Amino acid sequence: RGLRGVAFAEAADMPDPETDTLPPMRVVALITVADELRAEIANAFRMMDEIGIEPKIISGDNPATVAALVQQLGIRLPGGLITGSALERLNHDEFADAVEQNSVFGRIAPQQKERIVAALQDNDHYVAMVGDGANDVRALRQADVGVAMESGANTARGVASIVLRNDSFEALVKGSAVAQSVLGNASQLSKLFVTKSFYAFLIIFISNMMGLEFPFLPRHGSLTALFTLGVPAVFITLTRPPRSAGRDFLSSTMRFAIPASLALAVSAVAVHLLTEGILGRPVEDARTLVSTTIGIVGLAYMVEVIGYQGATRENLMRPALVTFFGVALLGVFILTLYTPPLRNFFDFSPLSAAEWAIVAVAVAAALAGKWLLSTYAAQIMRRLTGQAYEEAAARGRAN
Repeated sequence: RGLRGVAFAEAADMPDPETDTLPPMRVVALITVADELRAEIANAFRMMDEIGIEPKIISGDNPATVAALVQQLGIRLPGGLITGSALERLNHDEFADAVEQNSVFGRIAPQQKERIVAALQDNDHYVAMVGDGANDVRALRQADVGVAMESGANTARGVASIVLRNDSFEALVKGSAVAQSVLGNASQLSKLFVTKSFYAFLIIFISNMMGLEFPFLPRHGSLTALFTLGVPAVFITLTRPPRSAGRDFLSSTMRFAIPASLALAVSAVAVHLLTEGILGRPVEDARTLVSTTIGIVGLAYMVEVIGYQGATRENLMRPALVTFFGVALLGVFILTLYTPPLRNFFDFSPLSAAEWAIVAVAVAAALAGKWLLSTYAAQIMRRLTGQAYEEAAARGRAN
């Protein structure tokens, strides 16, 4: 039950000074003391579970007592319990495994707190350490983010990166949740904006090198940007992204943007070359087909980034909602092509069934090319750089 007890007893005789043994004793009173956790702790742990933060509780008390206190608030911890003496007997690898598998650490010395934090970092965890005493200083210094309580020791506040006003642990978790949402939204927007910048540059550059007319007009770019970037940006800011959306910000943005822009640029230039260069159609027709291809593929990219990246089977509402949103935008985009005043304003040409077939093939090629490049990018780079041959030669399997 997480109670601490103090027993009072009396004896008829004093302890034997030679053997230091106690005489028979009679208990006259038992006082139990309970720690009362603030109600906000339960909500803080619930939010940590939602945003993917795994809690580890390090205490100088008995681990069973700590676990009982946590259970009183209905908090379920994923790992087990272990004491500092048990950790002391483990070698390096066993220690790392024990830190990974347990959630409550009791009877822990200050140097063990520091070692636990270091072991988590060695296991590729980003660690925030929350403490309020002088015995937490070493662990606070070791952690990626040291967090001290406002009422804590001066030394703890001095080494911490963050000091919690009013000792509010919930405020820290809420701040982490908000930061995760902001970073996730920024990551989603970055993927779409960087992709648009890359493919626009590639289409213009390649078309110019091939002697083709400018592939699209500014008004065409404005329309496709409105449907694939502007309106989706509003949707992103009004929704909460998946908790994994902001991880590996730069690398995840590039892993999406480079294959996506390359695939779309190649498909759009192929459409331009086929329409203007091979079929000899007017440049207005080529620009209409190129812009239509860009608009449809851009909407598909938007649905993938906002709706499906980071989605789980437990939460299918977001993919369904974003898919509906993308289909609605596609409908409005096509309506623009078939509404004479809008079509004339944006300088589009009417599309025939054969031209829609060209667009359909180009869209399918762009999406398939993006998937192939994303899936096999590592293997492709290894082939281009000769790394695959070197690895095969090292194994004695090179041809």
